[in-house]
Amino acid sequence: MIKVLVVDDHHLFAHGLKTMFQPEDGIDIVASTTNGNEAIPLLQQHEVDVIIMDISMPVIDGIDSMKLIQEAGYTTPILMLTMHQDIRQIKRALEQKAKGYILKDASKPELVEAVQKVARGEDYFHKKVNEQLFEYLRGNKGSTDTDLVNQLSEREIEIIYQLA
Repeated sequence: MIKVLVVDDHHLFAHGLKTMFQPEDGIDIVASTTNGNEAIPLLQQHEVDVIIMDISMPVIDGIDSMKLIQEAGYTTPILMLTMHQDIRQIKRALEQKAKGYILKDASKPELVEAVQKVARGEDYFHKKVNEQLFEYLRGNKGSTDTDLVNQLSEREIEIIYQLA
């Protein structure tokens, strides 16, 4: 059984994760918190194989929480579970040695696979994140303002002018 700590500022989401996993998945959420500062005390209280961490949290974000966990001497692998697909966030997470990065729109089988791989010490990256990384490494550093404007329809541009 893979023991997991969830760090996500949305109680309902964390509760949903806990109820989503069944015994046959081999994943047990042993603790959860909505505050990254509370992760270390929970790691002291529970034996944990994987930490599932959100990035956006009000008190301290997930990436800074990772830094605190590592500075405290914990080597528990961390799987980022977030809505952020921005290359800057991905890069920050990788710089802090995240073992995986999965988006919140993933399916349950994808999440189970991600947790299992990260627990084995393997890396896991959501398909959309892989695409972002490859585009970045190929030299596409992200959309420019001009690129974004060119993607708007005439009606969308008209609405923006009216709002301005």
